[in-house]
Amino acid sequence: MQRRLAPLPTLLVLLSTLAYYAFVVHNLSLAYLDFGDGNYLYISARMADGAALYSEILSPQPPLHLWAGAGIFKLTSAPLPGLWIARFYTATLHVLTAALVLCCSLSLFGRPREAALAYALALFLPIGFWWTLGFQSEATALPLLLLAFYGQLRGGRGWMAAGGLAAAGALLTNMTCLPYVILHSLSAASLRRKHAPAFFLPLVGVYGGVAAILQWTTGGAFFTNIWRNQVGSFPPNLWDYGPAKLLGNGMVIVDLEGAWILLALGGMLAATRLSVDPDTPLLAQQPGLRRYVLWVGVLHLGSILFMLKGGTANYIFMIAEPMVALFAARAVGLLAGVWRRTIRDLHPAALAARALLALTLACLLVVPTFRLHAAVWMTNWRTPPASQTLSALSRMDPTNSPEREVRRALALVESHARPGDLILAPPWYAFASRTRLPGDNCETYLIGIRYANLRAALAQSGETLSAAVTRLGPAASSYARDAVQQLAPVVEALNSRQVKVVFWQVDRGHPFYAIPELRQALEENYQRVPNFELQNANERLVAYLPRD
Repeated sequence: MQRRLAPLPTLLVLLSTLAYYAFVVHNLSLAYLDFGDGNYLYISARMADGAALYSEILSPQPPLHLWAGAGIFKLTSAPLPGLWIARFYTATLHVLTAALVLCCSLSLFGRPREAALAYALALFLPIGFWWTLGFQSEATALPLLLLAFYGQLRGGRGWMAAGGLAAAGALLTNMTCLPYVILHSLSAASLRRKHAPAFFLPLVGVYGGVAAILQWTTGGAFFTNIWRNQVGSFPPNLWDYGPAKLLGNGMVIVDLEGAWILLALGGMLAATRLSVDPDTPLLAQQPGLRRYVLWVGVLHLGSILFMLKGGTANYIFMIAEPMVALFAARAVGLLAGVWRRTIRDLHPAALAARALLALTLACLLVVPTFRLHAAVWMTNWRTPPASQTLSALSRMDPTNSPEREVRRALALVESHARPGDLILAPPWYAFASRTRLPGDNCETYLIGIRYANLRAALAQSGETLSAAVTRLGPAASSYARDAVQQLAPVVEALNSRQVKVVFWQVDRGHPFYAIPELRQALEENYQRVPNFELQNANERLVAYLPRD
């Protein structure tokens, strides 16, 4: 089986890589990308300052991605150079993910051109392309999951050990990796029994050892954070809003990548069909491996179901994109073979008609997918979009608070606060201004969801949350105590007017900004800054300053 690239596929890989890094460099700015990007950056910077993860600052995810971020800011000691390094860090991880897709394609199908196409698709499929421009944990988790998959495909002792170590790293990066690690573990136990110990020893040893140390050093806060904060992120009305959320976000995914997903489904079925396929000798020789590869593809595509969690949106589908790229490229290769066989003896007119049809189909694939890239390149995040229509077409607005708006917000912060002072805002603004959030409570959505869940449980009694916890005392659930303890320093800082600047979300759909105690403290102690508003795709913020 061919595992090396010929000159033409190599050229496609090099050009794709250069084009991707050109996008990264072109869009380096202070623009606000997303809440999660700012949240991970803020936590990493605070860890670099000495804040203890889990016991002093909340995070719903395991620490590997945050350790990398903390290391970056420890080296740079300033937000701006650290930000550029963080951007290149996640971009390089995205390139590594694409490289592993290429390796998986060569291992499964042995076709360099298909592998090079899979590499390019893995880089530029729009959801992963967009979200890896920010500091998201999925960028760290994906190459680890793919290395675990590739280790199973190769099957030797060394590769199985590498896969087990990668699986442990994935679990230490993002809790959504758990179903995939379970699947790889089942494969190791059933298909790779000879070398299964090489997989399980690093998986259990590394993950178990690190988790035990973290659980001990944080006083039990590690599993409290990564487990309860995940389970606790489901809003109380899940079954009322869940189907609508899946449908709405699913339509965004279909709009951007639907044609590629259909191709991937076809390629997946063709590659894993039960009949022996001489073009895929690895799968032809091992029927059990065919079923495993099929389940890997299905499970990755099923990542869309993670959107049922509160605060999780269409970005989670980037977990599926490596499999979309892998199998869509396989489908394109199969279709190209059919095309070559059917045009050999065609009349020129018939050939021209088929070429026109092929071009039309190619446009249907490319235009919906890559209009987002055009919007990102043209807006450059530094100025408002030249075409709101183009921005709206992408359905994933790449103009979240352009850099000019962010600099206006930072100027307001810098005129009323010094580094280390308190502000209440999405964590990106605290990170960029080197200020702090009250109680380091950056996970505002989780605090709001906890509060909403507990208020719903207490609604029948009419008792307030704080009164219930006081009455129950030690018998109160730790979940209830956490909600009060996390909210208390924010309310106290507002009431004492220690918070120098507030950027408040106008939309009450966000559960944190709907908390009555917070709204009361804000209205009694702060006044709104006239003619100041920040608008992006996710939220509309207004500014408040302490009353005289």
